[in-house]
Amino acid sequence: MTHISITRGFYGKKQILGQLQVITNDKVVFACHSLELPFKDNQKRISSIPCGIYPAVKFNSPHNGNCILLNNVLNRSYIEIHKGNFNSDILGCIIVGKYLSDINADGYLDVIRSTETMKKILSFLPEKFNVSIK
Repeated sequence: MTHISITRGFYGKKQILGQLQVITNDKVVFACHSLELPFKDNQKRISSIPCGIYPAVKFNSPHNGNCILLNNVLNRSYIEIHKGNFNSDILGCIIVGKYLSDINADGYLDVIRSTETMKKILSFLPEKFNVSIK
């Protein structure tokens, strides 16, 4: 059984940094960085989502291309794990990348090599799976 586990680590004023792992048969087969907005009462487009386990599917988003769609998120829709670099790319979703760096010199970490990372994540996943956020 394959699933994704996201462990939130650093909680900052403008962002949450985490570690995303793709796990198959209890073994980590891929790991990368995740970046989310801070939690603001689960408000649409400005807040991360609550911790929990969400059913998910591979999804071709009109805005973000090939990504992951999380389902059954309380009072939210179209929550995706997708490519992006900056906090402004998130809009309540989760972005991923291979490295962290402040590439736009705003004092906050951004994710780098996101498109490559998203392709790699998707290559390990079946069509349907769970995403655990803790």
